[in-house]
Amino acid sequence: MINGLSGMIGDGAFNGWASVDLASKPLVKLDLDFQRLKVADAANTNSASAPWSNATIDVTGLNYVDAQVRISAAEISYGEAKFAPAAIDATLLSGVLKTRISNLGAYGGQASADVSIDASAASPAYALQANLTGVRALPLLQGVADFDKLDGKMQAKIAVKSTGNSQRAIMSNMSGTVFAVFQDGAIRGLNVAQMIRSLTTSPLSGWQENKEQATDLTQLSASFKIDKGQATTLDLTWSGRWSR
Repeated sequence: MINGLSGMIGDGAFNGWASVDLASKPLVKLDLDFQRLKVADAANTNSASAPWSNATIDVTGLNYVDAQVRISAAEISYGEAKFAPAAIDATLLSGVLKTRISNLGAYGGQASADVSIDASAASPAYALQANLTGVRALPLLQGVADFDKLDGKMQAKIAVKSTGNSQRAIMSNMSGTVFAVFQDGAIRGLNVAQMIRSLTTSPLSGWQENKEQATDLTQLSASFKIDKGQATTLDLTWSGRWSR
């Protein structure tokens, strides 16, 4: 048992406590509080144009120890995206890691998520359920996915699962559903009214992007069904103010 545990991970200071029980299979208990915690560098997350990697992701180590972990942070960053505050509870038992992220402040809104990794089988299984409410879309999507075409208040529900030993395998095997609504914002780099007018006279030029243009967005909503890594929607709706 270690009380008064403190240290640094990167530039993030933490304090808390830890214990290890070695009577049988190692059981680690950990409770840490961070002022600032960086989960991933921007170089690892803002790579939308890069292909999915075939490199093996080895999670077999999750079978060798059990754990109960609680992490809280005044601020947590993932790439360029920042969230404050954050609370993470995780349990690892018999090769199955279950993580609950709650009380996550995200750009004026709230987010929560449940993530699980089952490393007990030859092909690891992954699952994600997430909810976002009242989050400003532009800084979140730009920071997490390097996507800067939508702005506005966003609500989303995500429920996906997959299996695989690499990024490409996980994405190719993914299935589930995603529902998203964007309100009171803009579609950046695109004037929908002008695009439609151009399509009637010059189809090849009608879809060209112009970073200086934007389309007012009252509401954009869609639900997606994901099967074998491909997402389809049949209910995309958009409403906004048509500008010239």
